[in-house]
Amino acid sequence: MISPLDISQRSLIVFRIALGLFSCCDLLSRISSITAFCSDESVLPRSVLLESEAHDLASVSVWLCGGSVAFAYSMLLIMAAISIAFAIGYYPRASAVALFVLYLSLHCRCPFTINGGDSVLRLLFFWAIFLPLDGTQRLSKLASGAFLMQLFLIYFSNGMTKSGTAWTTDFTAVRDSLLLEHITSPFGSWLSKQSTLTTALTVATLAIERIGAFLIFVPVCRGNLRRILVLVFWSFHIGIGLTLSLWNFSIVMCIAWIPLIPDNSWGTLFCVQPLSFADDSKHITLLQRCILVVSMLLVVGGNIRTIWLPDRYPAEISRLELILGLGQRWKMFAPSPMISDRWIILAAKLDNDSEIDLWTNNTVILEKPHNLRTHMKNRY
Repeated sequence: MISPLDISQRSLIVFRIALGLFSCCDLLSRISSITAFCSDESVLPRSVLLESEAHDLASVSVWLCGGSVAFAYSMLLIMAAISIAFAIGYYPRASAVALFVLYLSLHCRCPFTINGGDSVLRLLFFWAIFLPLDGTQRLSKLASGAFLMQLFLIYFSNGMTKSGTAWTTDFTAVRDSLLLEHITSPFGSWLSKQSTLTTALTVATLAIERIGAFLIFVPVCRGNLRRILVLVFWSFHIGIGLTLSLWNFSIVMCIAWIPLIPDNSWGTLFCVQPLSFADDSKHITLLQRCILVVSMLLVVGGNIRTIWLPDRYPAEISRLELILGLGQRWKMFAPSPMISDRWIILAAKLDNDSEIDLWTNNTVILEKPHNLRTHMKNRY
């Protein structure tokens, strides 16, 4: 019987390559908005950020060392270069440490632009620090268990917080989500009109999130079960990506499942030996074990807070989670999806007392725009 904590060596290599390349592409996609969000010319200059409620988090941000546009571009290019180093396996552990710290710094610098995909991306680099990504190390049960536990909790927490009637009794949650025009694709708009199908998809979503992720830890039929699991969750996220514009979320979650692909699925693509479990006391340092244990406790505690103790969890521990970059708030479309669209109006008064919408550079119109997807312009 194969251990339920088993992770494939070849899949870890593919995971490293995919994660590094995607990180590079994601960072480069931010270039057009770097001035607007990450410099002192942005909507959130450093002086304002340090006076806000998020100042404790922002104060640890490397991105606050400079406020010029040139500094912001330099930081972005440095992170992209480290992402490439990580992808090709150049000191992958050191690269993972650097990227985790720099992503945490970036997210603290412009917190209101961060979505669930950004949080998962940061966490993947954190857990990657402890995984054997260069093909030469043995796998620690503690490290693989922590990675799999994080993956499981993302889904389980999301599923358990979906407690509204749209999910549990009316089964209209998927349809309601697809009625939000500012994030729905043309295919999603068509699908929203198929009531029978959206009802079935609502039930399937709850089943996948609340029950499906438990199968990660089932020790029997390991190879075939893992293949089916990966295909199911990839299909789940591809479906989300085809119907909703959630930016990087679907791609990041598909990458997160790569380590679970069985080793023999890759054929002879990589000439590496299958991983064997190491004695944690010999192949992982005491400091690493302590960091993993404390991190796992914070992650599990954060998800317990999200699901069952939203108002009774110690604020100090929640703050510690955020400062360490391990925040756990998985509540997508929970407890129920929004049932109304949102759009942006930036009304400004000119010298002649007339008003203009700075968002559209036209006169202020309060009515809902004809095409919300075009009106929202980009991921931010």
